[in-house]
Amino acid sequence: MKLGASICVAMILAVLVGCSSSKDLSSAESLVSQFHTALSNQQLSEISAQCDDNLKKADIAPRLEALLGVIGRKLGRVTNTNRTGWRVNYGTGGEQITLQYQTKFEKGSGVEDFVYVVRGGKTLLNGYHITSDELILN
Repeated sequence: MKLGASICVAMILAVLVGCSSSKDLSSAESLVSQFHTALSNQQLSEISAQCDDNLKKADIAPRLEALLGVIGRKLGRVTNTNRTGWRVNYGTGGEQITLQYQTKFEKGSGVEDFVYVVRGGKTLLNGYHITSDELILN
């Protein structure tokens, strides 16, 4: 009987985690869309405002804004995005959501990785990476 109760509890927890990750994944996807709109319009301070406090404390936000400015100048506006992967991790530090996109810009393309953390019910940008030949070569 104890084994059956343990399995039942495990199944309930899996359903609850699954529901939470689906909601948080949708929230992160919405933030990626907002990120791309702000990037296309070069509203870089809006992107910095979405950053996790750890990035702000580490004084990374100004460097992120500088990088995004270069992306805007070299690649132009975002024209199309396609999510190619995602991952949700739960740990002692909270929930982390990683999304990967194949993104087309006016003057090139790139693979973008977004890392979001969920803290106090808020989904915040914790990392951004882009791999783009055109960003380097142009």
